[in-house]
Amino acid sequence: MERRSARYKHRVSQNEPSPAFWAALASAAAALKARWQLTRVEYNTGFVAPWEVSVWLGTETDDERDRLARRPNLERDVGNVLTEHGLSDAGGVYRGLVVQSEETVKREYRGSWFYALR
Repeated sequence: MERRSARYKHRVSQNEPSPAFWAALASAAAALKARWQLTRVEYNTGFVAPWEVSVWLGTETDDERDRLARRPNLERDVGNVLTEHGLSDAGGVYRGLVVQSEETVKREYRGSWFYALR
């Protein structure tokens, strides 16, 4: 029984993102916030390796959201920031982004980013 439990624990640890993965996301979030004066950066990640990552960039207003979303090469620039902060080296794969505003989340999701991200 103990042997089986040990195998199970080993298998689980191989199916979890590494600390380097989480560190890369945290570091990239700070860089993204600073670069575009964002109110928040959120991530949706997959449940199996390779760890697919979708990025949500949060602005204060709908107007700011619309301006940022129209920015040429935004998706490429976000991917570059993630790469620069080590996402690829940590086993992550960037899959895309959404730009959302606090105004919309308050209006359409009762202020809950939890529901907006679903």
